[in-house]
Amino acid sequence: MRFQKTPIALAAITMLGAAFTAQAAPTVTFSEPDGGETFSQYTSNSSACEATGSRIASVTFSLRRSGTSTWTTLNTDSSSPWRCTIDPSRFATGQYVLRAVARDSSGATASTSRTINIVNNTANTGPTVAFKTPTSGKVLPSGGGLSTCEVSASDPNGVQKVEFYMNDVLYKTDTGAAWTCTFSAGRFPNGSYVLKAVATDKLGAKGPAAQINLTIGGTTTTQNSAPSVAITQPQAGATIAAPVSGTACAANASDTDGSVTRVDFTLSNSSGSTPVGSPTAAPYQCAINTASFANGTYTLTATATDDKGAKKSTSQSLTINKLVSDGPTDGGGSTSAVSSAHIITRASADAAFSTQNGYTAQVINTYTSANSIPESGIHGTVLPTGETLRLGKESDPANSTRKALAFQVRNSDPTTSSGKRAELSISPNIEMNKVYWIAFRAYIHDWGTLATSDNALFGCQMHSGDNNAGVGGPSFGLYTTQTGRTFRVQARYSENADPGTGGVSMKFAEYPIPFEQWADFVVKFKHNTSGNGFLQVWMNGQMITNYTGSLGYNTGMKDYAKFGYYNWTAANMNAVPRKVMLREPHIVADPTGSTYTHDQLRALANGGSSSSSTVVAGGTSGGTSGGLCSTIECAAQ
Repeated sequence: MRFQKTPIALAAITMLGAAFTAQAAPTVTFSEPDGGETFSQYTSNSSACEATGSRIASVTFSLRRSGTSTWTTLNTDSSSPWRCTIDPSRFATGQYVLRAVARDSSGATASTSRTINIVNNTANTGPTVAFKTPTSGKVLPSGGGLSTCEVSASDPNGVQKVEFYMNDVLYKTDTGAAWTCTFSAGRFPNGSYVLKAVATDKLGAKGPAAQINLTIGGTTTTQNSAPSVAITQPQAGATIAAPVSGTACAANASDTDGSVTRVDFTLSNSSGSTPVGSPTAAPYQCAINTASFANGTYTLTATATDDKGAKKSTSQSLTINKLVSDGPTDGGGSTSAVSSAHIITRASADAAFSTQNGYTAQVINTYTSANSIPESGIHGTVLPTGETLRLGKESDPANSTRKALAFQVRNSDPTTSSGKRAELSISPNIEMNKVYWIAFRAYIHDWGTLATSDNALFGCQMHSGDNNAGVGGPSFGLYTTQTGRTFRVQARYSENADPGTGGVSMKFAEYPIPFEQWADFVVKFKHNTSGNGFLQVWMNGQMITNYTGSLGYNTGMKDYAKFGYYNWTAANMNAVPRKVMLREPHIVADPTGSTYTHDQLRALANGGSSSSSTVVAGGTSGGTSGGLCSTIECAAQ
């Protein structure tokens, strides 16, 4: 029988063709890393490798060395965000092609690739990790849970996190000092499993994995619910001053199917964990004697245990800031104040702008010298908060009798130097091969959860060379990461004779942004492009970056710092204003390289005075508080 192309038949063919073409293939592209980026032990964390796209069910990441045809599979990620883990210690130093192959639910694929560099520095071997409990071979009943799972982890550089895998699939990342991996076995089918723990140090190096065998399956038993626990004192992010003893911390704990037998409190940092109380009955309280702890940021953990052995932990950060310093932790220095002869830059909210010089305000496409900034500030359109101030002075949120420098931008503000920025741009005064310090306090107003493509620098950045001349670039700064809830230090350098080529980017460990509280930042650095530079960063007394190697760009020009907020991804910003407040931004020259310690610079950022009368605008001495001096020569007068 011959098929007739009637209108009805033609319509059927059209519909059938549409059915075959309706399902489009997936799309995939890399959001991290940048093409040509270099991976070393400092960039082995998973957030440095990420793909995005549409209609994706899974993404398989693989790597091959340039000039070869053999691909090495890194991992397959079956849930968004689509990330891969690149461990530089597995590969020889060289150029590689990184590939991501996306598959949709029907099996259709799409791929993308880019070239990266790997530097295999095996000096940092990563943390050691070992299971405390359970022992290998443990059998869990169907639907049962693993309530006692804990590992120990240690590393000279401190442990950043421990990742737990079931049959090589990541199911939990623990960033607390009590490295636990409790889970409900009901989420896994009956069968045999390998439970693996991998620890990462604070420089980003991963250590060898520890693993045990588990079996899920057997007689179903009634699951014991873990107790609940919540820290009630002190508040998250609180600062405890010395001397403090007695009841300084407390928690509430309860159990729905039994009773709480004890609550264990520990205070920990990168140096280890210290028990501070184990009450066996309510009220669950503990004592922190600051005489036993150094100044710095700590994690307070409360772990409740019920009558059947189930445990539940909760943690929050606090800061110990004693009135007497524990002594230098970074060599040199003394307990004396910083000499005013070494202060080459100081911006102040406590002195009139008209008396200051040595920097320029950059905001809403306006460039104004320091002494021309109106004392009332620079204003723009009305923000959702009712404010109009973009750059100027406001009352200190923690002390209404003082002022703080305020920087604010919004996505609808005019573009300023290729982005949205409110910054003080310091006159160039940083030279190669000399040691400097930067110190300031930052108060970051919570801007909520942001898009992963919404990226910014805040607090401070150091810039090498001249953008207008097309050479150099930021040598280091504080960068937002992930969804705007964390940040990390990033640094760059070029060892090439042409500073505009061969740039290397380094990304260090991520930390929570300390929203709605004052945080102290201290930076010690030396620009050098032949491997003899360094960068050290402290937050609230805790070292968060310690890098030695090349830093900056040898442009033949003096470098300069910026203070405030800068977002270069303006098209991806939401309408929430970004507000950063700063107190006492200082740049200090260290003539010997070990004249000062970070404790002395931290005191300076907290409003501590220099060793002689105050340096004010123009480099003269007097009684006016604050001011700015932009060169060693004027500071020495």
